[in-house]
Amino acid sequence: MLKSSFYLFLVSVFVSLLFTTETNACWCRGISSCEAFNHSSAVFVGRVLSVTNKDKPDDGEKSIFSNQAVRFQILEKFQGKKSRTITVETGGEWDCDRYHFQIGETYLVYAYSSKNASGLRTGQCGGTKPFAKAEEDLTFLRGLPEANSGGRVSGTVIGYGFNQSLNKYEIDGLSNISITISRDGKSKTILTDASGNYEFTGIKTGAYEIKVSLPNNYEIASYGDEANRKIDVGDRGCVSENFHLKIKNSLEGILLNEAGVPLKDIEITLLPVEKLQNEESDEESLEVDTDENGKFSFKQINPGRYVIAINYDEEPDEDFPYLPTFYPNVTDAKEAIVIEFGLEQKHEKINLKFTERLTERKITGKVFWFDGRPAIKSIVQFWRIDDVNGDYLTGLVKTDEKGNFEIKGFSGLDYKLKACSYRNKLIYGDGMLEFTNPLQSDYTDIKLKDDLTDINLTLKINCQSCSIFVRGSFFLGGNNNLPVRVIY
Repeated sequence: MLKSSFYLFLVSVFVSLLFTTETNACWCRGISSCEAFNHSSAVFVGRVLSVTNKDKPDDGEKSIFSNQAVRFQILEKFQGKKSRTITVETGGEWDCDRYHFQIGETYLVYAYSSKNASGLRTGQCGGTKPFAKAEEDLTFLRGLPEANSGGRVSGTVIGYGFNQSLNKYEIDGLSNISITISRDGKSKTILTDASGNYEFTGIKTGAYEIKVSLPNNYEIASYGDEANRKIDVGDRGCVSENFHLKIKNSLEGILLNEAGVPLKDIEITLLPVEKLQNEESDEESLEVDTDENGKFSFKQINPGRYVIAINYDEEPDEDFPYLPTFYPNVTDAKEAIVIEFGLEQKHEKINLKFTERLTERKITGKVFWFDGRPAIKSIVQFWRIDDVNGDYLTGLVKTDEKGNFEIKGFSGLDYKLKACSYRNKLIYGDGMLEFTNPLQSDYTDIKLKDDLTDINLTLKINCQSCSIFVRGSFFLGGNNNLPVRVIY
């Protein structure tokens, strides 16, 4: 399919806004008040007395990322040394490192000790917030048990299960999974409950190792998780550790051309059947590229039913003259073999091969205005017609100074063509009616076998759905019988 550069434009605009808007340049993972308390050396409600810049920007202007020293009057304290005032630093290389305090305002502050600084620091991701938005935190903090009562370690083990009522696989908590917490040669093990949750309570302050025991058919997810982790438990604080598990499902193979030669850098897609039947399905596809030897592999495949596609979203071109192909080497998606992965470990090995290299053909012709003159610099759009998978917008070309165009297609494929022009103003009658609207030709269907020449397309005026302005008034419709002038 033709991919529009408009989306790249939107992304570039978003990125520019992301890094130029101070208040929107930070994204934080949600953190509970208990977790924030666990990571903090000082927790208090305080009113800002002063904000002092500690850095001297090279350009002489205030930097929004500069380190600042913020002095508070302590109104209520939950953790840390007793004092009437306290100074906390904020700021750094990233905007997340700096909290934007305002003099005279009151905040709930979670401050931590930094290895790179002598004092306390805070930022946007540690739980600090305006006092007016801290009701939930304050309920927790004011209900804390006595000191030295220990901390809490909890979380969820997440994986795939089968929902009998919905008759489908879905992400869920995994029950009866062993979780072990250990320190200084001593350990404690519990099992996850029916929802996959676990909780250790009364854990003494200190450093621990926590690990999940993996069932034979599972492994830890590949996106940053570890089965064994080190954690620090603070007194009366919380540590949240979730474990994401994946089934050890895998698929590997090799891709060959029609001559048996391995093909490199070709995209292979593991496509859920639901996604094939409905592009708006939430099911996610997996994509990998073949290596230097034409080999590819998928790992940690979620349970479900899949088909395997080659160059699924691409049209054949002169560099790669093959149709999108499905395993076992068919171009009709309805003939694709469905491979199902379940909750038990499964490994598939397949070979993919293109059976036919397409022969390139040319389609040439000319575009005319409705009055018979050549339509220079008009646009010819062309689609490949596929009754099974829908019509693919293959591309577009512009006509030359004589209205001529040339399109490259492939023998044995069906196409449809249409010419249009978006840059012309039409003047109706005595000039009282004028509007700007694309002129279009009728569609022309082509069954391409050999080179085709002398394809003529005529741009027509069709005002049944165009907008016309008459001396400031707005009307719909039009009349093709009125004399018309075209301003080129």
